[in-house]
Amino acid sequence: MQNLSNRLAEISCKLKFWKLFKK
Repeated sequence: MQNLSNRLAEISCKLKFWKLFKK
């Protein structure tokens, strides 16, 4: 279960970066 949480956190970070780059 911890692995899934870690993956979600990583995806969240990547999404934030994507939004910053898209602007």
